[in-house]
Amino acid sequence: MADYEIKILPTHNEVILKSRIDLVTVTAILEELAETEDFPHRDAIWVFGNEVDPPAFDDFDAITEVVERYLASARVGKRVGVVTGAGTMSSIIKLWRASATSLSMKLEVFTGYDNARLWLT
Repeated sequence: MADYEIKILPTHNEVILKSRIDLVTVTAILEELAETEDFPHRDAIWVFGNEVDPPAFDDFDAITEVVERYLASARVGKRVGVVTGAGTMSSIIKLWRASATSLSMKLEVFTGYDNARLWLT
């Protein structure tokens, strides 16, 4: 069973993570999304449940490289909302985004799904 679920919605893609976020998981998700219509141009929401373990700091550069490879042809201004609980996961994702300066996508971290959804519209 996959550690994630992908939903292709009319307005955006949604990724729901269920356990650990790491390089292998990010790569598998992006490979699957790459097979869908309009990828990588569609906006997305990634939801990290409370049970999701954060990525290792050592994986930051490799995760950035794989995201960059899959999103290389993405439109400028592509938006990705990340929904996390408040606390450690939120801080780690913000730290990763701050270090991933080569990515042109707009990424915001939210503590609630509704706020992420509003930001995409």
